[in-house]
Amino acid sequence: MEHVYTLPIGTILTGGQNSYHIEEVLGQGGYGITYKVWAIIKNGQIPVKVPFAIKEHFVNGRCHRAADGVTVEYSQEAAEDVEESLRDFVKEGQLLHRICQTDDEAVKFIVPVNEVIEANNTAYFVMQYLEGGSLRRMVLAGQGGLSEDNALALIKPIARAADFIHSHKVLHMDIKPENIVMHRNLLTGQEEPVLIDFGVSLHFNKKGGLTSKHTSFGHTEGFSPIEQYGAVETFAPWIDVYALGATLYYLLTGKTPPKAFDMTPDDVDRNLPSAVSKRTRTAIKHAMVRDYHDRTQSASTFLWELENDYEPTASFKPLSAGFILHLGNIDYQIVAVSETADYFIRYTAVKLSDSGNVYDSNLTIKKTYFVYEYFVKGVHLRQEDNTVAEISSVLPSKEKFFALASKYKIPQTNAFESNGTLYLLQDGIPPVPPTPNRKWIRLLAVGIVLVAILGAYLKFGPKSSQNVVDMREILITDSIEQARKDSIERARKDSIAMEETKIQREKARQDSIDEARRDSVKSRYSVKKSMMDEAAHQNETGNKPQKGSKSEAKPEKKEKPEPKAPSDAEIFEQAYMAKDWATIEKLGNKGYSKAYYPLALHYYNKGEAVDCKKWSQKAINAGVQTEAAKKLLNEVQ
Repeated sequence: MEHVYTLPIGTILTGGQNSYHIEEVLGQGGYGITYKVWAIIKNGQIPVKVPFAIKEHFVNGRCHRAADGVTVEYSQEAAEDVEESLRDFVKEGQLLHRICQTDDEAVKFIVPVNEVIEANNTAYFVMQYLEGGSLRRMVLAGQGGLSEDNALALIKPIARAADFIHSHKVLHMDIKPENIVMHRNLLTGQEEPVLIDFGVSLHFNKKGGLTSKHTSFGHTEGFSPIEQYGAVETFAPWIDVYALGATLYYLLTGKTPPKAFDMTPDDVDRNLPSAVSKRTRTAIKHAMVRDYHDRTQSASTFLWELENDYEPTASFKPLSAGFILHLGNIDYQIVAVSETADYFIRYTAVKLSDSGNVYDSNLTIKKTYFVYEYFVKGVHLRQEDNTVAEISSVLPSKEKFFALASKYKIPQTNAFESNGTLYLLQDGIPPVPPTPNRKWIRLLAVGIVLVAILGAYLKFGPKSSQNVVDMREILITDSIEQARKDSIERARKDSIAMEETKIQREKARQDSIDEARRDSVKSRYSVKKSMMDEAAHQNETGNKPQKGSKSEAKPEKKEKPEPKAPSDAEIFEQAYMAKDWATIEKLGNKGYSKAYYPLALHYYNKGEAVDCKKWSQKAINAGVQTEAAKKLLNEVQ
């Protein structure tokens, strides 16, 4: 491959620690050029020539060299994009330099950044030089896939490295065989895989908000999931998980996986060697699920699945009806599951009385409660004793869980730790009133039995009537038990319906407030503009306002300004993070173009081709993520 606009061999880059001499060009990509360099390091009084690798920020197609052959230049039109990318590049280098100084075991599987140099109108990462070849080269040299043991020995350290950077809210975004290089550990003498090339990585704040200016630097066919074909704006470790699964698939088969739009679980079973264990097959299938909602959510979970016989879907197991939950000093009995989400399970429950009976003498269910259990899909595992165990160090949703307390006005005194996890108790849900129909049914049943007894007595005498009396007791007992069961089911449905109604009313109230705010702002703007236009007209004509005229009227008292209504961009960001597709579709229907492609991808994942075509075409027409939208459109057509 011919390299263009590279630094001349022999160029010296001066950093804060050393001077680095360019020796060789190692590679060039869309956003950078990598060089082999050397520097003189003194060991006491003995100078030692040490090799390093340096990556230069250089956006191919937008940057070029100045006349001196060293300084990077770019056009005014490209300035904004190049300078944003450069700022992200520097920030990434500084972050990697900082986190690689920790004593975590996973650090040795990440290429360390020695320093960041800003010079020549660009920036450089100074990294450890790794002499071994990439995993791609290793597989090609062997002319086929590796054994399962060898492949797992290579992918597990990289999964640990990914889990480590995810804990620092960094996504690599380009895990693939070319970016994993073998290196001999000087302390152990062992060959170890090392994850390199963080040039397109993304970083996020503690709440999962993007702090990088760019949102995507493209994708690699076969190793990138569908969502990476568009903009990535929220912390999504499952993107790197997909790449880990795809890389393991490649190591075992020696073949690049099908692109994400075509990948199916059958491809894994069909193409993996028959000797590969069910455990490894299952881990790859779960990591490469097309819809990220159903995909393995963290690198640590992927690693756990490679080492344990475990089904993620089985782990998301709610507590069963009748289970006694100890919260504080009170016991609650689970009646039913009323809602599940990615980070919690909500149950309907009743408080047990001293006798352990949750019903009164009229078979009316007592006061009902909602119990929220902190349970994150792919992170928590329900064990046989019903306790909850964590199988991942990445717990992204705890803040969202506690936000439920604020949303439903649950006091801190109603937060509990039990069963190895957290619970919120929402009380105050009205008890279900007695149901007259149930009483009439019971009376009718008893009446029928009495008629049967009388008829038997008249026809067969006392002995037969005694048998019917015994039957009566059985029937009455069964009818009471059935009434009790019916009461439980009705209570469960009514409590769910009441909660849903409450949520809908609150949403309608909030929508009404937002609409009123917008109308108020428009009204004030219209009045102010009208007065300004009148004043301008009077100035032009030289007419002074008549005394007592409207323009000389005493100014009204200023109203207290209304809170600023959120912008469409803010609403979209919040809705996208919450996966509130109804709100996102409203924005799309309003003409907010940033919503077009996410909606197209959403409907593609749901298998709804008509809506996918509609939003893909809108994205193409609006010039938003055009290439990704065209691919979606081609897929559904």
